[in-house]
Amino acid sequence: MNIGVVITTFNSEDTIKECINSLISKKVDSSFKLKIIVVDDCSTDSTKNIISDYYSKGLISKAIYLSLNKGISAARNKGISECNDVDNIMFVDGDDSINIDFFDILKNNKESLTNYTVVASHAEITNKQNVIIEHFKENKVLSIEDASLELYMDKYFTKPNKYSLFSRSWGRIYNMKIINGKNKLRFNEKMDTYEDVEFNFRYLLINPQIFYLNHLFYYHNLGNNRSRSKHLVFGKYNKHISKYNKLISMFAFIYALHAAKKFYCKISNKKMIHIKKMIDHCSGAFICITLVRICGRINSLNDFFSINNEIGYILNRKFFINIFKNYDPKKAGGNILLTFLLKKKMFFLATLLGKYLFLKRYS
Repeated sequence: MNIGVVITTFNSEDTIKECINSLISKKVDSSFKLKIIVVDDCSTDSTKNIISDYYSKGLISKAIYLSLNKGISAARNKGISECNDVDNIMFVDGDDSINIDFFDILKNNKESLTNYTVVASHAEITNKQNVIIEHFKENKVLSIEDASLELYMDKYFTKPNKYSLFSRSWGRIYNMKIINGKNKLRFNEKMDTYEDVEFNFRYLLINPQIFYLNHLFYYHNLGNNRSRSKHLVFGKYNKHISKYNKLISMFAFIYALHAAKKFYCKISNKKMIHIKKMIDHCSGAFICITLVRICGRINSLNDFFSINNEIGYILNRKFFINIFKNYDPKKAGGNILLTFLLKKKMFFLATLLGKYLFLKRYS
C-alpha cells in the first residue's frame, strides 16, 4: 500500500531535519511504501538547502520549491498533485514529526485505509511539557449508520475547542480515490486559517466514515512561548497583505462551518432552525477563540489601538451580532465576561481582556 507523505515547510530550518528523520529513522512494515514529498513555501532561511541535501542523498522522493509564498493550502495542493500514484495521503507540517512505530500498529488495521479516514492520537510538544491528545479512549468507528458521527458533531458544535477531531489535516490518513474523485478535493487557497476544518468537512461529505486508532501517531511542535504565540496568530506570511485583510482572514471559520453545516444536514434529520442555532453557537465560540488569538499580536500601544479598531469594525456587523444571540459561553466552556463585553459592543475592554487571556493561556 503506497502512502504519499506531503511535508510543507516555511522557514523551518530549526525543525525540518527532525521532521524528515522521523519518517526515515527506520523502515516501515513491508505492507507500506512511503512517498515523501517536501514542498517549501518560498523560505528565506536555509530550509531549502537542508531539503536539497536530503533529496540529493535519495532520502526523500521529491523536493518542490515554490517561487512565491502562497500559504500552506497551496503548498499542500502542490503536494497532492504529485501523489496521483499512491493509495493514501497524509500531511505533515515542517515543524512537526511522526511516530514511525505507528505503522506497525496500522498494519493490523490496514484494510481501514480503503474505506475510512484513519485518525490517531497526537502529542502537543512545548518547551515545558508533552500532552497526549486522545479523542477517544479506545479504537472507534464513526459512521452515519450508528449515529456516532452525528453525536460527535453535536459535541463539536457545542465545544469546538474540546472536540477537535475535525480541526486538523495532519495526524490522519486520507484516501486518494476520494481526494482525486469526481469532486477533485483540494484545500481552499483563499483561506489562511481553518482551512483544515473546511477541507475535512468537504471530504466527509463524500466519505462520512472515520476509523479512530488510539495510538500515538503525530508530534505537534508548539515550541517555546514565543514561537507558539506566532504559530497561533497567523496563517501565511505575505508582506503585501494589509493588516485589515490579515485580521479578517482569521475569521475564516465562517467558511469552515458552512461546510460543516452541509455535512451535518446530510447525516442528521434535525430541523434547519435547530441546526442554525447550533451553528450560531459554534460560531460564537470561534469568535471568542479567534479574538483571543488575534490579541496575541498586540506588542505595543499602537498595536492595541489598531487591532481594537479593526475588531470593532468587523464584529459590529449585523452578521456577527446575530450570531451571539444563540451563543452560550457556559455550554461552550468559554469566558462569560468576554462574551458579555462583545455582546454589549464594548470592544475596547474586550480587546484588553483578550490580551490578558492570551497571555494567561499561551505564556
